[in-house]
Amino acid sequence: MLDFERHYPGARVVILEENYRSTQRILEAANGVIANNTTRKAKTLRTGNAIGPKIDYWLMEEHGVKSAEELEAEMIAREIGIRAPLEKLTRGDFAVLYRTNLQAKPIEEALRAANIPYRVIGGQSFFDRKEVADLVAYLRVIVNPRDEVSLRRIINYPTRGIGRTTLLKLIDAARAAQQPLYETLKRVDTIEGVTRGTGEAVRSFVEMMEEMRLEFHATQAAIEHGITTQRTLVGFVRELVKRVRLEDAVRADNAKSEKAAAVRVEILREFVEGVGRFEERTWAERPPLDEEDDWNPPALRTFLERVSLTDDDDRKEKEEENPDLVTLMTMHSAKGLEFPHVFIVGLEEEILPHSRSMSASAAAEADAEESWQKFELNGGTDPIAEERRLFYVGITRARHRLTLSGCATRRSRENVKPRKPSRFLSEISPDLLDQRAGALTRQSSLSPEESQNFRKNLFADLRKQLQGGG
Repeated sequence: MLDFERHYPGARVVILEENYRSTQRILEAANGVIANNTTRKAKTLRTGNAIGPKIDYWLMEEHGVKSAEELEAEMIAREIGIRAPLEKLTRGDFAVLYRTNLQAKPIEEALRAANIPYRVIGGQSFFDRKEVADLVAYLRVIVNPRDEVSLRRIINYPTRGIGRTTLLKLIDAARAAQQPLYETLKRVDTIEGVTRGTGEAVRSFVEMMEEMRLEFHATQAAIEHGITTQRTLVGFVRELVKRVRLEDAVRADNAKSEKAAAVRVEILREFVEGVGRFEERTWAERPPLDEEDDWNPPALRTFLERVSLTDDDDRKEKEEENPDLVTLMTMHSAKGLEFPHVFIVGLEEEILPHSRSMSASAAAEADAEESWQKFELNGGTDPIAEERRLFYVGITRARHRLTLSGCATRRSRENVKPRKPSRFLSEISPDLLDQRAGALTRQSSLSPEESQNFRKNLFADLRKQLQGGG
């Protein structure tokens, strides 16, 4: 585009500056950011729309056992839960944008915990990843052996010599006996057509699952009695992964790429650590003894209910039919789309701008001549300018309300690393922002007037429902 006039002298340039989508404040923020890209056609967006609300900016800090990124995700779920009824919006009116798909996991967890349905666009949901789904299936069967869908998923994974033909015979036998498949596995010796070797493989699988179920029940009983020094849910899940050799199976599945294998193993471990965080948070939220009626100690069943909303295929089919879902996507995937309320998360150095772009930019400064040659070969693309343009795209997806957020620290395993706010935030005029402290877990963006209206509408809706029920 920058070279167009050089290639076509005398071409007439028409600048499209009127924006019909966003409020004035959102456009002022976008203009302030993109003005820092010097190699561009000068353009200032304007609109006839209302000035609109200020842009919320949350800087999240750790609070108790909750990490900053968990609080960032809970803020999003809380804001959606409040703003949707207050502003008469559907869930489909909300979008959460991030730089990379890896940022979606805590957001998915928070939305699931708040029972807010969502869809992931342009990437795979953390909970749909094979390694996670396989472990969830094992846990489901341990909690409920009658879960046939999960049982069929894991019976021969990792491979243990129970092929599809044998599985179909076992399923037919279960149907004929009108009993759960798991009970049929226990009497595999009586099933006609199952070879001796395959029968031994089935018996070994059942024995392993029964041992793990006994260990699970002992762990859950100890937790319910408050004995957590020796048995924990996360300890049990780690032992299950080790016993089943799931990490070895993941590596074998990705044998052609050590990098891919390492990433998938790390995803599996991250899920296991998520069990530990769930357990830790549940204990931390324990009320005084005389107020425990509405509190229960951490339970694997509760954790699974939070991460396993429905069967995957059934959920995906409903997603396609239902537009009333919060949208989660990268900023790259958001180009050309628009939403009444947009959240842009992870506004930190090394996330936006991305660490790769920062490294490329630093290399250019260190070796100007060589880097300039690479710069020209790549079509004149400045890495930081591209990241800024991406942020600009994210900002201009919002029609009415824009919420920005970042974390003061992030956890990596047991380490807590300090974070720096994105340089792009300083390019937005402070007058456009409502800065909010993120350490208070129950804080919302509502003004006193909005809070009053929210309570009034909430009670009115409850009254209407009660009258309708009467």
